[in-house]
Amino acid sequence: MKKLLLPTAVQLFILVSSIGIISPLECMSNYSPLKMLPQELKRPITDFSLESSLNYNFDVSRILFTAPSEITSLAFSPDGATALTGSTDKTARLLDVKTGKQLKELLGHDEVNSVAFSPDSSTALTGSKDQTARLWDVKTGQQLHILKGHKDSIYSVAFSPDGSTALTGSSDHTARLWDVKTGQQLKELLGHTGWVVSVAYSPDGTTVLTGSYDRTARLWDVKTGQQLKELLGHTGLVSSVAYSSDGRTIITGSWDTTARLWDVKTGQQLHVLKGHTSSISSVAFSPDGTTILTGSYDHTARLWSRSG
Repeated sequence: MKKLLLPTAVQLFILVSSIGIISPLECMSNYSPLKMLPQELKRPITDFSLESSLNYNFDVSRILFTAPSEITSLAFSPDGATALTGSTDKTARLLDVKTGKQLKELLGHDEVNSVAFSPDSSTALTGSKDQTARLWDVKTGQQLHILKGHKDSIYSVAFSPDGSTALTGSSDHTARLWDVKTGQQLKELLGHTGWVVSVAYSPDGTTVLTGSYDRTARLWDVKTGQQLKELLGHTGLVSSVAYSSDGRTIITGSWDTTARLWDVKTGQQLHVLKGHTSSISSVAFSPDGTTILTGSYDHTARLWSRSG
């Protein structure tokens, strides 16, 4: 939104007040006095009312990069200097956050579904429809390893907290652990009966979490590859999973319109978060673990405060 000059803003404020518009919602009402005004005044008054009610100005966000096709996944490097994008045009791209300049184009994949940075920002990880994940040198853009083993598309990737291993989830119903240095598969996590579409490492790197179309989330031991817990309760596919920063609690989001909190140690369900009216697509904990954020196909994002 363009910022209004002060004289214009004052005049609009007087006009808005004089005709009884007190909120942006009223500007859109069927009975709004705004309808009495000329068309050329309706938009600026509505914008000004909305801006005033929120008590801050909307400025146009900067377009960092325009891709030739849909961007499916993105990530910030931990040092904040670089962005990584994955796209349906079969590329991943490294971008300078400050300037928007493309630093490297990572070529070799089919459609790229998921991307991640290593904790030290030196390595990028990409997962693709071509059934492979790939490791890349961020500085040079060179491919380091092709992680082969999955038998269908890879939909989620993650690095361990120490950057030594990588985790991938696939529509072949498996998740797999990989050695970052060698590119060799370490473990195949077997048990899901549907696509594995979300994966995450615990903060201490000893366990991993997977979410699946089979309506379950599962906890696994990184060292042995054995399933530790099966989290049962969702009645729709589990689309997103995350650990709290202390590693003691899990949040899962589902197409059953709920998010659920679970105890890592026992695998017991702690709370069901109800309120969304459509499928939940993404979940996250705040860094201090006291707040949960959920995003949904109902067009809303919701914040939930933990108690106790």
